[in-house]
Amino acid sequence: MAAIVASSEVIKKCEGEKKKLAVEIKRIHIVDTLKQASSLARLQAQLHAEQQAHAREKDSHAASREELRIARMERDVAKAKLQELLRRYFGRSSEKLDPNQLQLAWEAVESDIEIVAPPKPAPQPKPPRERSVRRIRRMEELPVLEKVVVDLPEEQKIGPDGQPLRQIREEITEEVD
Repeated sequence: MAAIVASSEVIKKCEGEKKKLAVEIKRIHIVDTLKQASSLARLQAQLHAEQQAHAREKDSHAASREELRIARMERDVAKAKLQELLRRYFGRSSEKLDPNQLQLAWEAVESDIEIVAPPKPAPQPKPPRERSVRRIRRMEELPVLEKVVVDLPEEQKIGPDGQPLRQIREEITEEVD
């Protein structure tokens, strides 16, 4: 019986420990939940701050884009003005001559014509070089090894209008090995 009493005491003791452990587990669970809630609140605050920073940055980019668009428009206007000024300055209307300027230029040309020295004679062209007599003699002394005549067949010697074709040129080639 002593064993039963001891076992019931052990059971009671275990149940007491069990209750203590359950309370401790609940306390730990509550602490973890609070930590998670605190962490969640911190994360939410961080997310909110980043969203606000992103919105400010987006507004800044939009303003920069608008400034860039305005600067481009101003550049294009300035470029058009410059082109117009260049056209006015260097265009056809700027090349009009005063008749007095033409008279001055003509007088200068006439005075230059009187001063100019007689032109130099044009250089005489060199006569074409004659073939070497020795080469001509050597070519005449060599025997003709082959003579090739290329001629059209008779049916091709008549033109499309029915007239006979005539020979335009003859080509002679001499080769020495």
